[in-house]
Amino acid sequence: MDASRKEKDNKTNILPIDELAEGRKTSPLLNKVLKSNLELDELRKSEITLSKPIITMRDTKLIFPNSTNVISGKIGTHKSRFMEHMIACILSSGDSTNLLELKYNKTMREPFIIWIDTERSTDILGVSIQKTLLLAGFDISADISDKIFYTSFIEIDLPLRLDALNQLLNSIVNQHRNRQLFIFLDVFQDFVKDFNNSALSTELMTIINKMRSEFVATVILIIHEVQTINGTKAKGHIGSIAQEKSTTIISLQYEEESKNIIKLDFRKTSRTAIPPPIRLKYNKCSEQLEYASYSEIAELKQEKAPLTEVAKTILNLLKDGDRKYKKEIINNLIQKYEASERTIKDRLSKIESESMLEDFGYELIKTKEGVEVVYNVRKLSTCAV
Repeated sequence: MDASRKEKDNKTNILPIDELAEGRKTSPLLNKVLKSNLELDELRKSEITLSKPIITMRDTKLIFPNSTNVISGKIGTHKSRFMEHMIACILSSGDSTNLLELKYNKTMREPFIIWIDTERSTDILGVSIQKTLLLAGFDISADISDKIFYTSFIEIDLPLRLDALNQLLNSIVNQHRNRQLFIFLDVFQDFVKDFNNSALSTELMTIINKMRSEFVATVILIIHEVQTINGTKAKGHIGSIAQEKSTTIISLQYEEESKNIIKLDFRKTSRTAIPPPIRLKYNKCSEQLEYASYSEIAELKQEKAPLTEVAKTILNLLKDGDRKYKKEIINNLIQKYEASERTIKDRLSKIESESMLEDFGYELIKTKEGVEVVYNVRKLSTCAV
């Protein structure tokens, strides 16, 4: 190596690539980066088999191993109850009931679960643990210490929670390094004293990333959302960062027209195509979630775009003398009523065939411009008696 190059490298503290390749002058940090390079170099020369889902829900691939996953929703949307079903699915002894057809991939290593709650007192969390064990097919007095660790952080002061989480996770995962680790954190924003602090958010996400990279853990984060002018969003900077870095985001929200039907929506799925939403409901008798029936879903869909309301909306779009293409009207209605294109076309067809706009004193006029269908309205004349 010539002297000028060595002098330049010394000034910038950048090691020449040939010296890195020879393994000289490396730090522990650089060694870690170089180790990754060697592993990737070996991996790309062989056939790569991607991981299969570790938890499925009916035919939906829900959770993958060694991933960060978010379950989000506003307060009261049963995020924690859905999490309980997931934990019960992993614990399941084979005699479980009502697990929403959640299935754990038994070909994986024996699982070990870490469940940390930040909101509920010991007695309330205890009831939740009992329900989860019963769902999984266990007696509430069963010894399950080799399967799950659970605790509440409600007695830990907010400024101390980040350090407590780091210490606790490192202690437990080191004891179960050979197991399939699952970490459930409920509620994720409550592990820092200021959920809008970027430095604390970064520190917390660093802990999560370490669990994944060093201990091959699968992490599930429960995140609160808040209402905004443009809809709902994750609460705080830490909530936004968690969603940004996650593999999967599962959203739970009530359907607008229902007080009991909950839409489980997939906002992000990095390893699969986004599945269609799933409708659930809360059973007050069992105090658990279950699938909404086909009739309940069908009724909900009908309510989402009532004929009379759709007719009024079409009239408002056209009664000022505007002429609009059919495609434009359909897209407007889909957005307004959050209904499928098929549902809106069905409503539009009935409004046309039954001349429903006449009930409001207007006639719906349909014409064609080339291959495009155009609508406008004409006010009906009234005769004085």
